[in-house]
Amino acid sequence: EMLQSVVNGMTKRIKPKKIRNHIGFISAVMDYQGYAIPKITLPEKKKPELHIPDTKDVKRIIEHVEGTEMEIPVLLAAFAPLRRSEICGLTLDDIDGDTIHVRQAVVITDDFETVVKGTKTYESDRYILMQHDIVQKIRDKGYVTDIKNPNIITSRFKKIVKDLDLTGMRFHDLRHWCASYLHAQGVPDEYILARGGWKTDHVLKSVYRHELASEHDRWNRQINSGFSAIMK
Repeated sequence: EMLQSVVNGMTKRIKPKKIRNHIGFISAVMDYQGYAIPKITLPEKKKPELHIPDTKDVKRIIEHVEGTEMEIPVLLAAFAPLRRSEICGLTLDDIDGDTIHVRQAVVITDDFETVVKGTKTYESDRYILMQHDIVQKIRDKGYVTDIKNPNIITSRFKKIVKDLDLTGMRFHDLRHWCASYLHAQGVPDEYILARGGWKTDHVLKSVYRHELASEHDRWNRQINSGFSAIMK
């Protein structure tokens, strides 16, 4: 009853996934200590509401941030695709030629301090061959980015999308776009997984594989063209 009460209280302020992680940990400890694992009613998982920007919107953002401190973070998120925490943790020492080694991330503690730690998952520690011009931009600056707090990337990106009238789009959606774009270009799933540092194909299929509006229109035109040829 106590655990159920705690879960009910957390539901108002914590996401279902995190609640399940908490209860999973508690259950593992109780099982280890020989206690019966109580039956707890957990909140239903919520299907993420994703916004997949179109390629033309991504181009607008890239043009808008050119020459600003947000240029490199945007390029790394859209083309690597790196998470905010990975971008903040990346240094010149992680770049060899045109290959970047994603091996650490910056996270925010409960005390609102920034801490450098390992990547989110084992698969997130990865090597990515980047476009030479992006790597050259970094070398010309002499550093990757002076933004070392992921939350600052978020706040600055909110202003960017507001200026471009793309309200509702998040910085993380650039990662969504990258996965969707690569899928639309026919890149095999295993290469998309490796580049983005995703752990399983399930994540890619259930969350990141979305049709881009421009690709959707292109395929529809091709489909309808074929149908029209049959009718002649």
